[in-house]
Amino acid sequence: MSRESNKHPAVIAHRGASAVAPENTLAAFRRAIDMGADWLELDCRLTRDGKLAVIHDPDISRMSARNTPIVQMRMRDLRLLDAGSWFAPAFSDERVSTLEDVLLLAGSQIGVYIEIKSAVDETPRIPDMLEVVEHKKNLTQKDWSMLMEAAYRLSADSVVTARVVINAIRACGGACQIVSQAFSPIIATVFRREAPSLRFEFLGMDLPDPPNIWRHYVEYGRRIGVHGFNINKESMTEERVRQFHDMGATCAVWVVDEPEHIEACVRCNVDAIITNKPDLCREVLNRIKP
Repeated sequence: MSRESNKHPAVIAHRGASAVAPENTLAAFRRAIDMGADWLELDCRLTRDGKLAVIHDPDISRMSARNTPIVQMRMRDLRLLDAGSWFAPAFSDERVSTLEDVLLLAGSQIGVYIEIKSAVDETPRIPDMLEVVEHKKNLTQKDWSMLMEAAYRLSADSVVTARVVINAIRACGGACQIVSQAFSPIIATVFRREAPSLRFEFLGMDLPDPPNIWRHYVEYGRRIGVHGFNINKESMTEERVRQFHDMGATCAVWVVDEPEHIEACVRCNVDAIITNKPDLCREVLNRIKP
């Protein structure tokens, strides 16, 4: 995903139009399309039977009295749950979708950003992955093999999840424009090693712990050649966005719902804005001269 310098940032609907419909449901995605978003953004998790469920939370506690982890459930059982009443009674018919469901809905009319979720937060593993290639200027085949060995060692489950998503994207056959993203350095490594032609953007934020995580995040993304760096609005500065552009990468910012923050993104020259309110974002952008 990139934009021309004389155009506004792209509008990415965060979990669909999640300000007006339950997040990650077909209802939210349809509303986002109607509101003129450029992209849908969704979260996906691998189920017990190897399906990709479109859901943010690691368990079903928001939809049920139980807190069963998604990874322990079959897709057919997830589909029985009411995925909308937690938001409003009018959405009681909404169900958990598969990634394929959303890609079919999107078709050629809108792009899709797939955030690939890990079972646990793997951001603290970035320094471990970086250490493998810390003193390498250009990655060789041996370096990539060492990175994949480290990825398996740190999180074999995330390696498997990344490969399932890669297969799903390839099965789409280009019918839908797709970008993948994740916080996990393991997932990032699998994409860049095993599917370098598929666009992958690295999620991150400036955190006090672990120490130096921002520097490690940027450096690891640069080393493996991610296509973009997608960051939270609290981490955004004009200097950082310029650094990403100088590296040949793009920058999307999340979650941006207030007019003043949308305007700040434009001033910082970000490539895309990830928002719960794609209609408001579009309205504000339309008032600003490119």
